[in-house]
Amino acid sequence: MYYKCPKGHTNELDFKDLVILPCPECGESVHKFRALVGNPSTPKEEAPSKAKAKNNPFLLITPYKKTIAITLAVLGSLGGIAWFYNPPVKTVASLEAIEAPVAEPQIVETKAEFTNDISQVSVTGFKAVVANGNTKISFTLNNVGNNDFPTLVLHWRGSKSPDVQISKAGYPTTETFTTLPVEFDIAKPADATGVEVKVQYPPKGAL
Repeated sequence: MYYKCPKGHTNELDFKDLVILPCPECGESVHKFRALVGNPSTPKEEAPSKAKAKNNPFLLITPYKKTIAITLAVLGSLGGIAWFYNPPVKTVASLEAIEAPVAEPQIVETKAEFTNDISQVSVTGFKAVVANGNTKISFTLNNVGNNDFPTLVLHWRGSKSPDVQISKAGYPTTETFTTLPVEFDIAKPADATGVEVKVQYPPKGAL
């Protein structure tokens, strides 16, 4: 078999059990499996230029250039005639005025402001029962006008403990009231000798 060294010398070499031999002409290492070029008597492959020429589709149509040119000219003429007799139709989109929906006025129900006249609110049926250090308080709130629920103020008699204020959020209420029963338990200060309840309204703008 013939092998080619890195410098291009081709020689018939017999590696036997070896893998690398020196080139007889220049001494460069020749690899048994990488430098094999086969038998020089093998027919040479066709020149790349001829092979490419055979595979080039443009070269195949060279003899028919004139025929193709005539065919394209005829097709172009037919297309022009077809367009003349059937011109493209232009579509025009008509603009339609879209009226914006008129927003209907929203009716917002506003609650009438309370008068909050403390003279129209009273407490009746007040009871205070002490049991196990707690005081169970019950009474009825009465309203004879357009008034909101008042703040309750508990004052412990005989005690140095401060008054306890309970806003309307601190006891059960309804939307409006004429009479409202109120009942709750509260721890009694050890030095208290009695308890009384008062009603009042917070200043304007306060919760």
